[in-house]
Amino acid sequence: MSRLYTFGCSFTQYWRWPTWADALGREFDHFENWGLCGAGNSYILWSLIECNQRNQLTANDEVWIMWRSEEHTSELQSHHDLVCRLLLEKK
Repeated sequence: MSRLYTFGCSFTQYWRWPTWADALGREFDHFENWGLCGAGNSYILWSLIECNQRNQLTANDEVWIMWRSEEHTSELQSHHDLVCRLLLEKK
């Protein structure tokens, strides 16, 4: 039996449109999308650990992870940092 597990904020649904994960999941016997909009890397890691505990992942399973980039995460940390970054980019 083929299984796919996806993680990260980029695998979440927007306005009821199917995600990349949903489209790919159709090719597998079992599919679970653990994506959450706005999920940071810590959440993604803990979701992967929980998924492994629940499903006992094997080498035959497909696990796709979309980690958040350092740049994307840092921009969300504070409004002040974002404003400073935008000002620097204008120079």
